[in-house]
Amino acid sequence: MLLFSACTKEAGYYKEDIPEGSIVMKNLTPQRVSDDMILEIVEISDTRCPIGTVCDAGGEVNIGFKAYVNGESSELSICFNEMGGQECSCLTFKGYTINVVKVMPYLFADKPIESIDSYSIEIKVEKAQ
Repeated sequence: MLLFSACTKEAGYYKEDIPEGSIVMKNLTPQRVSDDMILEIVEISDTRCPIGTVCDAGGEVNIGFKAYVNGESSELSICFNEMGGQECSCLTFKGYTINVVKVMPYLFADKPIESIDSYSIEIKVEKAQ
């Protein structure tokens, strides 16, 4: 007997309701964010200035996502800067606007973040206008 597994994720396989408003993603779990899109966090690079240190720049968080739309997957990258004024926390993809609202936890100088699983990313996904 041979078994084959598919490498794609179909939004139709996920039966849960699509959350309204902001969505909190964590634990590298794929999350259905629209009728035809699933997002999965695959990488986080956090260069924010830790609380308890002095930095000359605030830094940012770069988030790598894998997006599954209608059986096709794509790699996406969004940066997030809490200081505002930068448009990097938003991108348009396949007719949707994906906006990073918040990245937690915040870095502390004496308490390093142990793994990518420790992060929660709050995003908002809307139809692009």
